[in-house]
Amino acid sequence: MGKTRQSVLWASCILICMGGMTLGADDPFAPAVVEVTEKVITEKALPISFNLNSLPNEIGHTPMRNLYAQGRCMLAIKERSIPTLAWKADYRGSKDQPLIGVYAFWDEKDTYSAVVLSRKLDGKHDGRDFGDGHTPVTLKMPLRSPRSIQLYRLKGDPRASNIDAMVVDLEGPMDIPPKCFDDETRAFEINERTGGGKGGIPPGSVYLYVFKGGIK
Repeated sequence: MGKTRQSVLWASCILICMGGMTLGADDPFAPAVVEVTEKVITEKALPISFNLNSLPNEIGHTPMRNLYAQGRCMLAIKERSIPTLAWKADYRGSKDQPLIGVYAFWDEKDTYSAVVLSRKLDGKHDGRDFGDGHTPVTLKMPLRSPRSIQLYRLKGDPRASNIDAMVVDLEGPMDIPPKCFDDETRAFEINERTGGGKGGIPPGSVYLYVFKGGIK
């Protein structure tokens, strides 16, 4: 199995449970800029109830969604910029697949949750050199002045699985300084101060940010 195909498997369960993928041009090195809107696309975003322990992201996305991504309202997003990779045609006929996915939830009060996943892997594969595999990510949130920001994320090698041993696990919560949120632009960047790396979200990662106590 190719390395990029492995990265798609990391996120496969989340795609089934939380939504599909957006089309785009082939540009795997573009930064991700995603706006979370106030538009509710469903008020019945139910907890995940099935189990596929052979996939490492199952360890992360089930408790992330069921325990920590608060709210049953799933919000629409607008992808202002997204990295994509040329891929074999899927059932819609597209050959370009996004390497960053964002899924947002709201508890109908003052808590917003954003799941950010990377389908990119580092190194040389698929005819390209992806370097360290990090991707710059900026979230535009529908709030200002969050009282608190917490991060949950998967810990482990994205190329590993939990078939033989539990080598990938959930890490968190980690408190992120609210000052990392830019009130003027309503922007939140994934970087070294917010739990990511110097170049953004690490390869094959699944992150959940929970913003509490903000104002619209």
